[in-house]
Amino acid sequence: MKNLFEILPTSMDAEKCSLICELSTEGLSCAIKDEEKNSFVGIATYHFDKSRPQAGFPIALQILFHQKEWLSQSFKKTTVVYSVEESVLVPFALYDSSQNNEVLNLVHGDLQTPSTLLTDVITKEGIYNVFRVSTPVYTAVQSQFPHAVSTHQYTGMLHQKERDKNKLSVIFYSQKIVVALFKNDKYYLFNSFNYRTAEDVSYTLLNICRQFEVPDIDLEISGLLEKNSALFKEIYKYFTNITFAVLPDGCKYSDDILQYPSHYFSHIFAFDSCE
Repeated sequence: MKNLFEILPTSMDAEKCSLICELSTEGLSCAIKDEEKNSFVGIATYHFDKSRPQAGFPIALQILFHQKEWLSQSFKKTTVVYSVEESVLVPFALYDSSQNNEVLNLVHGDLQTPSTLLTDVITKEGIYNVFRVSTPVYTAVQSQFPHAVSTHQYTGMLHQKERDKNKLSVIFYSQKIVVALFKNDKYYLFNSFNYRTAEDVSYTLLNICRQFEVPDIDLEISGLLEKNSALFKEIYKYFTNITFAVLPDGCKYSDDILQYPSHYFSHIFAFDSCE
């Protein structure tokens, strides 16, 4: 995998630190937090080579784990957040664990590679998040982090602090966006959309606004999107109330991390407050 960012402390006591990993089909991002100092001291992002078949992703993960010795240290706690598309939110009243695979097949199709089913319980909202992860990927991650807490990205987003106004939040990756719509004190949408061009993104966001009747909603951006990029300029044609996500309150951040735009990593740091 390619090192996109690697901001690591010169020294650390892993047993006093927590590790947050976000895993998607595009790669792996990891944040290190010194729990005693309540400070994030490291962030790293590694991207999978797009020119290679996706079937090689688990092997690329294993090679990365072997190369990056710091990922093998004994952290106080490790959380793995899966940013995968195949997820369904099911109300408590309709949940039947024996039907999890059938529900996922109904919504996402049944042509997936061998997969591992996982379930998050979101008590506050009265729903389960049923999702599945490629078994070779899950096995590689579990081998590296056998005691890690596994969860889904949407679950973490639901656990984050309540918003006080309507907002369309978009996390940008190199080939996909993750979108959450908050309207009238409720979340109406969590979904992931692949894209190839800037026009794909603007079409998707405008279509969401049309379907949910929010033409002038505020747009909050996080992830790896440059403010002067063609993609941002395309979005700005249609959305004027655009903000970039800030770093979550309540924690400190190393000077090296603060040198980068806050929205690059804000969504990863935010998972620290989601438990």
